[in-house]
Amino acid sequence: MRILCVEDDKVFADILGRAFEQGGFEVVLATNGEEGLKKATDELPDLIVLDIGLPKKDGFEVLETLKADAELRHIPVMMLSRLST
Repeated sequence: MRILCVEDDKVFADILGRAFEQGGFEVVLATNGEEGLKKATDELPDLIVLDIGLPKKDGFEVLETLKADAELRHIPVMMLSRLST
């Protein structure tokens, strides 16, 4: 199973990536919304873990684009944020 993790914080992305890999998953990383959309199209992951606060396109814009695309809309998306507010 391939997971696309779209997270702009490198340390947090590395923590997530290692945790998923230890669980036996293949991990693809993207650091901004535009890169996340490109990798979603190229890689067709089984799950997308999507940060809300991203540069270039935020998580909500990425989600809207994913769900509007017939090829990508079936991919489950888990939204996350480390913001406390």
